[in-house]
Order: sequence, then C-alpha cells, then structure tokens
Amino acid sequence: MAKLHADDWLASLSVLFQWACVAFVILAIKAGNGRHFDTLSIDEREGTIFWTVLALPMGMLAFSIPKLGVAALLTRIMNPTKQHKLAVWGLTSFCASTVVASIILVFAQCTPMRALWDLSVVDKKCIPGSVVVDFLIFSGSVSAFTDLYLALYPATVLFKLQMNIRKKIALSVALGIGSVATVIAIKKCTRLPALAEKDFTYKTSDLVLWVVGEGTTIIVASCIPLLQPLVDLIFGRRALNSSENNGYSRFPASRLGWKKRDTELGLGTGKRGERHKGTSVDDLVEVGSQDTILRTLDYVKLADHHHDGKPGQGHVSRQPHLTNRCRPIRSFAQQGALSTNIRQSSQNNSSFVSEHRSQDGGFYYCYPDFINVPRIDLSLSDHDQLLSDLRYALTEVGFLYIENHGVPTNLISDLKNALPRLFSISPESKAEVALENSPHFLGYSGDGAETTAGKSDRREQFEFATELDATWKEGLPLRERLRGPNSWPSAYPQLRPIVETYIRELTALGERFLRLVAEALFLPQGTFLPFLSDQHRLKLVHYPALEDPGAESQGVGPHKDSSGWWTFLLQASPPHIKGLQVLNKSGNWVDVPVIPGSLVVNIGQAFEVVTHGVCKATTHRVLGGSLERFSVPFFQG
Repeated sequence: MAKLHADDWLASLSVLFQWACVAFVILAIKAGNGRHFDTLSIDEREGTIFWTVLALPMGMLAFSIPKLGVAALLTRIMNPTKQHKLAVWGLTSFCASTVVASIILVFAQCTPMRALWDLSVVDKKCIPGSVVVDFLIFSGSVSAFTDLYLALYPATVLFKLQMNIRKKIALSVALGIGSVATVIAIKKCTRLPALAEKDFTYKTSDLVLWVVGEGTTIIVASCIPLLQPLVDLIFGRRALNSSENNGYSRFPASRLGWKKRDTELGLGTGKRGERHKGTSVDDLVEVGSQDTILRTLDYVKLADHHHDGKPGQGHVSRQPHLTNRCRPIRSFAQQGALSTNIRQSSQNNSSFVSEHRSQDGGFYYCYPDFINVPRIDLSLSDHDQLLSDLRYALTEVGFLYIENHGVPTNLISDLKNALPRLFSISPESKAEVALENSPHFLGYSGDGAETTAGKSDRREQFEFATELDATWKEGLPLRERLRGPNSWPSAYPQLRPIVETYIRELTALGERFLRLVAEALFLPQGTFLPFLSDQHRLKLVHYPALEDPGAESQGVGPHKDSSGWWTFLLQASPPHIKGLQVLNKSGNWVDVPVIPGSLVVNIGQAFEVVTHGVCKATTHRVLGGSLERFSVPFFQG
C-alpha cells in the first residue's frame, strides 16, 4: 500500500471502540446482565447498569464511525459526482451526529449523572425512559437507512458499467456487504424498548449482542472491498472473470511481470509503509504501436532502485499492445470503480467508455480523448484527489495548468513588465549577446532564426540558464560546453536579478512538482530527483504581431519539447491573446488559453523516455497572430 487512507484510520478507531464495548459487555455479564433484575443484589444491579451504560455508547461509536470510513472509501474509489459526494457525506455525518446526540442523551438523562446506576440516590431528576428510547430508535433507524444507502449506491454505479455480470455481482456484494448491517440495525431497534423495562438486566441481554454485532458487521464490510490480493492468492486471477470470449483473445497471456503477491490495487509488495512496486495501475497504452506484442518488456531503472529485468520498486512500465488510451485494471475494487476514478467532469473530459478483456482475464478500461487541458490546484487539501487529477494529466494529456504554485506574484509581474522593454532594445544591443557567439548556446536569436517542421518560426528570444562557471576543456564531453555564464544585455541591466530570481523559484517549484509526479505514479517522492541536472534553461520569447497572420501562420511549428524533463510555461500576455495549442490523439488541436495566475506544464521527451512511455510528451505548436505575444518557458534540466 502507498499509505494509510482516511477509511483505514476510521476503521482502526472503530475497532478500538468495539473492543471497549466488548470489554464493558463482559463486565456487565459478570455483574449480572442476562439475569432477572429481582434476583440480583444491590451491588449487582448497580454494576450491571453501570457497565451496560458504558458499553452502549462504545458500541454506538463502533457502528457509526465505520460508516464515515465507508463514505471515505466510496468517494475515493468510485469518484462520485459532487451531488452524490454531498449525499454520501451528508447522510453519514447526519447519522454520526444522531449517534453523538444519543450518547449525550444517555448520560444526561438524569441529574446527577450517577443516579443512572447508583440506586441509593434519591434526590434526582430524570427524563422519562420512553423519551430516551424513542430517540435511540430514531437514531437506529437513521443508521439502518445509512447502511442500506451505502450498500446500494455502489451497485447502482457498477451495474451501469460495461462488464460481465459475474463481476458486477461480485463487486456489488463486496462493496455492499454492509446491507447485512441494515438487517442487524433493524433488529436492534426492535429490542431498544427493553432499556425502559423494569426487568432491565434480563430484557437487554440480547440487545447488547445486536449492538456488538452491528459494529462488527459494518467494520468487516468496510474492509472487504480491499481484500482482492487475498482472493487472487486463494482463487487465482480468473476467479471473477467470465469465460466468454469478447474478441480479445489476441492479447498475450502474460501479465508482463505482474504477480499474485502484488498488494492492494495490484501494485507492490512488502511493508505497509512502502511505496507501490511493479507496474503502475495507470500504465498507458496507445493505438497503432509498432512494437510487437510478444517482445520482452524492458523496465527503466530509476534512482538507486534495483534493475533485474523484473518489475520492482522504482520502475514504470508501458504496455504497447492495446487500443488507444486503455488501462489495465488489477484489483477487486478497481475493476468496478476505477472506471469512474478519472475525473468525470468537462474540465478533463475523462468519462468511462468501455471495458475490454484480454486473453489472460485482465480487464482494460478505455477513455475518450481530451478536449481541453486539465487544471491542477497544488494547494488542494485532498491530497489523494490532487494525485488522482495529476495522474490523469500525466498519462492522458501530457499538458496541464498548475494553480497556487507558490511563485511570488510580484516576481511574475516584474518579469511580465520586463518583456516589452527587453525586446524593444536596439538591434545592436541584441546583437552583442547573440546566441551564435556563445559557446554555451545562451543569448539572443532573431525572428525566423529557427525552423520547425520545415518552416521558419516567427519569434525572437533570449535564452538564459542557471548561472554556472564555464568548466569545459579539451577531452571532456561536448555537452559540458553548455555549462557556463549567461550573456546579459548591457542595455537592460535590471533584467538580470529578475531572471535569476525567477530561475531559482522555478527550480524549487520543479523539484516540488517532481515529487508529486512520483507520488502520482506510485513511486517514492525522491525517485526522479537524482536525475536532475544542476542547470535549467529559460527562454524569454516574443511573437511579433503579423500583418497577415493567416490560418497557418507559425509562431512555432508542431513539436515536442526535447529540452529537459518538464517545461513550465508562463503565458505572459493578456487572456484574449491566444496562440498555444496541443494535439490530442484524435488529431485535433486543442487551445491552451491564458489563465491568470497559472503556469502551463508539459512533459518533455526525456521524461517520456525515463517512464517508458507511461507519461508521453504531447505535440504542441504556437500560431502567429495579429497581436504580439510573450511567453516564458522554463525547461527543467
């Protein structure tokens, strides 16, 4: 497992309350619970009442807290709509609040409180027992309804998906086992009036059993959906798969290194605190791959992790043999739920399309192409949702906006304001820092100096990098010549501190982002950091206004970024000025408009290589226009 989630913590807390409840029930039985009240001594009566009063609230917490855990689990793996999420959390929270109110009512029904069990107290005021019982029945009814809703909701979602009936039933049962708790809760409600009976100790003997039973059932129900590895171990991978042939027998029988010992969600072995091992659940496959489906899959060595030809921690793999944008689904919960785990919003257009089955019984879900670029809020408090959104952008789009990135707004404003002045300096001042004169390929290049896809790019630019000393000498690799000082235009001395500060900020942001990327790919946070160079490059780009732009005027032609792992782009023009477009896998160009306060991030070809194509660089271009445009790409080295 990658880490403990909220449902794990809530289930663990529930177990503690359940243990406390059982302990108090045992003490109540020893004191006299289960025997007729008239046969007990005063001490036995008081002891029975005391321990029963303590046991009931513990049991109530034990069956209410797991409902919150189930809600957390369902919202994590089913990714419901906002309305369903509000319904799930609203209902479970209301149920929990009625339980808390019931506990308060139980302890506060008499003044002083000790009069509940101390039969010697004469001067006391108590709420009628029937009032307490009525409220407990109301709370129990809410609990029963909540259990039923949490049991039926997954089934209604799963039966809308395109999968075989055996799997629908199995997953519905696994996620809906809490319906048993509904029956127990109803039975418990029928026994609650015994609390107000005169023969309290005898009439409540079965009530405490139903309270304990309800808590135990709902705790077990909250854990069953995550037992897929055990099912695989005992029954094998095909236990839930239909035997029918869906026309995908051409797929290979190998799981490309996947083994039954892989843990929850089919991703890893070892201790609970370790990151996932093995191939990622989000392995991306493409249409039209030229690789043979029978080839041996190579694994990319990342950081200091082992490389033995098998999937291991720190490895990301790619499966090249399926249809466009399909994913292998490897766990009990995922088979029914991951189809909705990728955000079902117009923001990223990733709704579920269809399920395909391979010859080995594995299932692959396919998603439609993106029609716009997803937006990722780096300040999102729900870290799991942040990683889920990021994972979609990494494997499905290759482009994303990041917001609340932490780069100071005043620094961005200073850089934007510097651009018009920089490009307005004289041609002579630009020529003195010409890139062609720099052994480090840093400096100015003019409009039309570069070509992409056989056409001249209509842009001029200044290139800078992390300020380093020139250390190259004869005998060293030629790439070392790229390391060296920048060429700063003397006509604009105020530019240097702005650019150097911006490079430092983007360097830090890039490292933070790379840690998130590793997490999103189920890898340790620091996996990619050892590969980073200490030199990153920055361009200040000006796209001039064109008198006759035309439909295909080229600011920069179609290309993938070859410089660095990631590109962090500041679109430094007003929102109404467009130009940047990305190519989706359907062959359509998608606009990437300016969103104030955001940076556009895209995958470079180096990162595509190191992830073996799981995260692909996306083709993009910049169109020329009738309005000048500025942009600032930062290339992570």
